[in-house]
Amino acid sequence: MKDINFKIDNINFLCRSCAIVRNNDKVLFQKLKKDTFWALPGGKIALGETTKDAIRRELKEELDIEDISIKDTSSVAENFYVKNNTKIHQYIFTHKVVFNDPKYNDIEDTFDSKEEGKDTIFTWIKTSDLKKSLIKPDYIIDIILKDNDDVVFSTNIED
Repeated sequence: MKDINFKIDNINFLCRSCAIVRNNDKVLFQKLKKDTFWALPGGKIALGETTKDAIRRELKEELDIEDISIKDTSSVAENFYVKNNTKIHQYIFTHKVVFNDPKYNDIEDTFDSKEEGKDTIFTWIKTSDLKKSLIKPDYIIDIILKDNDDVVFSTNIED
């Protein structure tokens, strides 16, 4: 399958699907080891793939976890930003996800992705520490903290 990720002129367009995974007062985040910021687990959506199927696939690839429950959409956001001198136009679909398999729930430190060839780590961040943490996109902090069933639509332009 091919990811929804293409370039037209000098703008890269992509679609991502992400998971808000809660464990009591903590939320799961991931990042590349070289990055300075954390993001929700997930990844690019493939052509013909639903946002929920993308989350299932990504969590299987990255954490080797399949026993999950995916709830309805929490947010849809369009993001405009520049990365490595390339303009990015991105859509992110975020869902609440429950790990029915608790194998990651008691890990206190960061832990590595199970996906070969990826330099990704994961960590649980306390909800009380979210506003002190470097998280991208930053609008997601408010989505997590509001914790209700309303779907939030937003447009985010990073200068």
